[in-house]
Amino acid sequence: MAETYPREYYRHLGPPAGQGRWSKRRNTDRLRLIPGLLAWAAALAVEWDPGIRRRAESGFSEDRNGEDELDAIIGLLAMIAVVTGAIDAEVPADDPAVLSTEGWILGRPAENPA
Repeated sequence: MAETYPREYYRHLGPPAGQGRWSKRRNTDRLRLIPGLLAWAAALAVEWDPGIRRRAESGFSEDRNGEDELDAIIGLLAMIAVVTGAIDAEVPADDPAVLSTEGWILGRPAENPA
């Protein structure tokens, strides 16, 4: 079992267009991330469904679902990046707690507990 943590992958989008702080909760701020999102998808040779691409280009839903849609796409791109080898899977070494209980965050470096 593995999971993605979308925040872990925002760095692959590059800095949001424009200056200042941003929040994925605001559509106008999500729009600032879209050039980086589209560039990362292109680097991964992702072919978009036209309707999904239009949603992405519009910053996703105007309501609260917009941030979840953004995270879903970023999580999917992260999985594609790991599966294609663009990002190392970082599979943890024989850590029984991770391997038998919870899994790990796909593509996130495994850390040994101190």
